[in-house]
Amino acid sequence: MKVLIVHPQMALYGGAEIVIVKLAKYLQEHNHEVTILTLTSAHHDDYDELDIIVPSFKEERIQWRPRDGSLKTLHELYQIYKSLRYIVRERVNGYDVVNVHNFPAIWAVPNNKPVVWQANEIPDLWHNQKVSRVINPFLNIGRYGDRVISNSKKPLTVVADKRMRSLFEHRYGYRPEIVHYGVDSEFWCCEKQYEGFTVIVPSMITPSKRQMEILQAANILKKHIPNLRVIFAGYKARTLYSFQLDKYIYDNSLRDIVSFTGMISREQLRELYRKSSVAILSGSGQGSWLGGFESLATGTPIIISPKLTCSELVQSERLGIVSDNYVDNVLEIYTHQEHYHKQVKWQKEWVRRNLTWDNYCSQMVDYMKVKLEYA
Repeated sequence: MKVLIVHPQMALYGGAEIVIVKLAKYLQEHNHEVTILTLTSAHHDDYDELDIIVPSFKEERIQWRPRDGSLKTLHELYQIYKSLRYIVRERVNGYDVVNVHNFPAIWAVPNNKPVVWQANEIPDLWHNQKVSRVINPFLNIGRYGDRVISNSKKPLTVVADKRMRSLFEHRYGYRPEIVHYGVDSEFWCCEKQYEGFTVIVPSMITPSKRQMEILQAANILKKHIPNLRVIFAGYKARTLYSFQLDKYIYDNSLRDIVSFTGMISREQLRELYRKSSVAILSGSGQGSWLGGFESLATGTPIIISPKLTCSELVQSERLGIVSDNYVDNVLEIYTHQEHYHKQVKWQKEWVRRNLTWDNYCSQMVDYMKVKLEYA
């Protein structure tokens, strides 16, 4: 089977890109030909031996960055769609199945090709939670258009959890399949070496991840936890939001306890987990799926926002605290550290047994074969 994987960007190595790499390597190991088609990429050790095709377009067209709710954003997304559509249609006939990931990859494939859609996220302006009233009508038209165009491809669609299935069904009108992502439990497993009481927040710095709420909590917690440290581990662009975070830190004398790592390797992130007493996943809506379960795989208890789609799985399996009340719950873990250290051991084991990449990839390959057979 020849598989073409389509994803807008591979330059920033986050959750969606990890999923693609794991799937591509699994396909190779099982004697399938696979190519990753993207508009931008960067060197990463995990990309070695993968066939990644990046076209030579103008830099401004393919540069990845968080996008807000401006007209410029809509124009940029349209340019990305046009570029993806061109390079996909130029190469797609040489492949049996197309596996698309983030928006607007689904729009770029022709209607007559077998498509398996890994719907990691539903298209929206997640990096801007306060879109202007001028833009809103365009977004509503865009959401309707997205439903019509995406459904015209007749994809076999896969999502990661029940909550995401519900969101997807509301937008597109049909129920996708559910396959949980995997976690590299072997890689993330580490001996804990706590440094004070460290709170790690593993996510890109954007309004949708709500880091400001963590800072506001830290401003209260510093009075109760004398050895408190807060580490924001993730890509930090120079934006108005990052400036607001920096200003809040300065105004409230948090510089001694708060730090930003910027984009770091998974090995560096694992070292931070080793020292951390709790991880907070504060996002609203989509994303951050792998972060919580990777935290558990390191033996780090988690506090996760109920707004994240994976929170339902965390709550149903009792894998962490599901709440937006960061002050009370961080204090709860701080006060009862021994209890949470014991509890996270079986939570870590649950992740090891139930979230494997072999399971995820084998199910994805089965769905590709089904789609190919009934195309």
